[in-house]
Amino acid sequence: IYRSGRVHAGTTDAPLSKLEIVIANKPIESTADPLEFGTGIVAFGEVRMHGEPKRTWTRLAQELRAGQSEILLSEDPEGWKPGDRLVIPDSRQQSIVGTKSTLRHEWDALQLEEATVSSINGRVVVLAAPLRFDHLGARGTAGMLIALPHVGNLSRSITVRSESATQNRAHILFTERATINIRYATFQDLGRTTAAPLSSSNKIGRYPIHFHHLMGPRNLSNEGHQYAFVGNVVHDCRKWCVAIHNSHWGRITDNVIV
Repeated sequence: IYRSGRVHAGTTDAPLSKLEIVIANKPIESTADPLEFGTGIVAFGEVRMHGEPKRTWTRLAQELRAGQSEILLSEDPEGWKPGDRLVIPDSRQQSIVGTKSTLRHEWDALQLEEATVSSINGRVVVLAAPLRFDHLGARGTAGMLIALPHVGNLSRSITVRSESATQNRAHILFTERATINIRYATFQDLGRTTAAPLSSSNKIGRYPIHFHHLMGPRNLSNEGHQYAFVGNVVHDCRKWCVAIHNSHWGRITDNVIV
């Protein structure tokens, strides 16, 4: 997107109800593109996206047990609909095994769950299938409940995704004087293909969302934010999901990162 280019998809007053942008599974052309910026979106111009707004995440109002198919939320699920995808994180409190010099470093498989909304009645959300795991609250040393887990909504009316999740993933970079205002969109299967060390097929600097030396448009009044990234989902990112590189005074809030 060149300096004079624009991508507009919805506004605050008229959010977009449906859009999907698919970035082709295409290898980088190293001769024409030796710095390997290709296969993605690199924006020097203007990118404004505004999907249908909704409450992006909230806390549960009660602990969850495996086998439950109803969840009670602590707030009204504004904008949630049947068919929406939810994410409930692994909330286990696990002991660190070993002494101070021999702490455990093994990875445990996450008991993170994604679920589909079947119906909604007030703050009660009915799931299409029972939960597979417990999702309990955090407790202090005396056993008292301190906090309940979060639940995030993964469904947005705007989606930007890679054609392939396992081969040539796309990346998105915003830089220089670009005008960036992105709200209520999903960014799916972007960035590095693996969290393994860098290689010829696993390049440096390819993040799902990358604010790279982004100054934003000239602003003589010195008011507002240089850029905004609000209410979005970054899903299935294998390394850093949102990279903020020498880009200041942006508004990044209410996003769900998985």
